[in-house]
Amino acid sequence: MSEKNKSFKSRRPKFQRGGGPAGSLGRPVEKAKDFKGTLRRLLGYLKPQTVSLVFVAIFAVFSTVFTVWGPKVSGVAINQLTDGFISKSIVNGIDTAQGQLKNVLSAYNDAQSNAVKAADEKAKSAVDELFRSKAPGIPESAYSGIPGYDDAIAKAKGTAEAKAKEAVDQSFAEKLSMSLPQFETFRKLCALPQIKSANNFGARADIAKSFVENVQSLPKNLISQGGENNSSANKLMTLSQGDLQKYTNDIRETGGSIPFQAIGNTLLRLLVIYILSSLFTFIMQYVMSTVAQTVVYHLRRDLDNKIARLPLRYFDSHTNGEILSRMTNDIDTISSTLQQSLTQLITSLMQLIGYIVMMLTISPLLTLLVILTLPLYVALTMLIAKKSQKYYEAQQKYLGELSGHTEEMFTGHKIVKAFGHEQDSIETFE
Repeated sequence: MSEKNKSFKSRRPKFQRGGGPAGSLGRPVEKAKDFKGTLRRLLGYLKPQTVSLVFVAIFAVFSTVFTVWGPKVSGVAINQLTDGFISKSIVNGIDTAQGQLKNVLSAYNDAQSNAVKAADEKAKSAVDELFRSKAPGIPESAYSGIPGYDDAIAKAKGTAEAKAKEAVDQSFAEKLSMSLPQFETFRKLCALPQIKSANNFGARADIAKSFVENVQSLPKNLISQGGENNSSANKLMTLSQGDLQKYTNDIRETGGSIPFQAIGNTLLRLLVIYILSSLFTFIMQYVMSTVAQTVVYHLRRDLDNKIARLPLRYFDSHTNGEILSRMTNDIDTISSTLQQSLTQLITSLMQLIGYIVMMLTISPLLTLLVILTLPLYVALTMLIAKKSQKYYEAQQKYLGELSGHTEEMFTGHKIVKAFGHEQDSIETFE
């Protein structure tokens, strides 16, 4: 290494470790030798801006309230859309299932009507045969005048019709893979009015509740064939009582349609919330920018006065780059800290409180589970911060060295060229 580089490295500024707040967290910045004194001076610069800082805090509270409130309102809109879509699917599914069941019922009614007609004819023939054997020679047209004939016909038809209906019920129950009690439930389902024919939303909800409660006791393949809304109809078979109550309430309110008007009102309210949140955030950032620039202006003014009062030995013992770094980079860091980090600290604290309150209103148990994970985040942050601190310190250190070297090479480039030190300068820069 050349003498020039050795001499340059010997002039590197020393950086202090330790001191400052949150030392145990390994805060990844260069720490002041006298942090408390430095903090008191900074607070002294901020004291004239107390009123502005109070306004910043107030606007931060308002901004956070709207920011936290926004996702909950957005969730309401999503729930309205989801519930409306599901309730609409349920109504469509019930309507489809009713259509399929009515087709089966139509075939059942036809079979029953034919069976009853055949049973009546057979019963009449049997009674006529009986009376023919008891009163031979009397024409059949005169049987109705014989005492007991009409009663016998009515009794025979009643017994025959009952047996015919029972046979038809048994036949259809076997065909549909049902027991007779299930087939009776099926007939009750078929007797319900078509859900979409009910104009009253309450009547639709009652039909939906009765249909789902009864259809779940029937074979699952009963409504599994065909239909545009077949999948929706099949979901009725697995709908829980809790979901059924929830969605029947939705049908009672919306009639089984997506409530676009209610969703539109919710989205309009959400838009107002985000506009207000952005407005308050803008005002907060604007006021804080004014505070930061005012404080930085006074800092630069006082630093300029301080530089003018320093003795020559200070400039002999410090590189130009280090001095420039203090005057530019460090004050810029203070400016960005006041303008961004301080407002972020305020809003983050407000948001943390706001989100916890909002979470507690939704589910205290889930809130507790989330809070229990916070120590893990803190531990990881401490670990990463401690590992990264030395790199941030080195970054600041080499930034000062780079500024000093660049300033010296530009101002003394004639001397560097005269003595042929271009390559040494490039190596030092690299």
